[in-house]
Amino acid sequence: MATIWVIAELNGDGSLARISAEAATLARTLASAGGRDVAGLVVAADPKNAAEELAGYLPRVVTVVDADAAGHAWSAIAAERAASELGGEPDALVLLGAGPDGRDCAGALAALTTWGSSSMPPASPGLTTARRSR
Repeated sequence: MATIWVIAELNGDGSLARISAEAATLARTLASAGGRDVAGLVVAADPKNAAEELAGYLPRVVTVVDADAAGHAWSAIAAERAASELGGEPDALVLLGAGPDGRDCAGALAALTTWGSSSMPPASPGLTTARRSR
């Protein structure tokens, strides 16, 4: 079954960014309506707190510990790890926040995979998606 993934953005203190909680809520709703699985991905030097918060919204959360995420452009590192973690899912849909990090991550993920990237329609402001091209 195809999975809807949320790549979580973190605040400076390592907590889950509000836009990621909103993306998780949308992902859960879409998954329920479409008969899909839903999961989250947290990439950080210390993903524990954000992963625990995201688990309050999603039934499954995968964490990737990457020390480089603390001192470098998070979006590039998150996109690389997401491409590696999610690359084997042919019909995956990825939701991210449409802040600077989310947009950069979606673009980098699209470049690293065969997935496209688009913004959500105006009814869902603030979200960006990446989806494998067919």
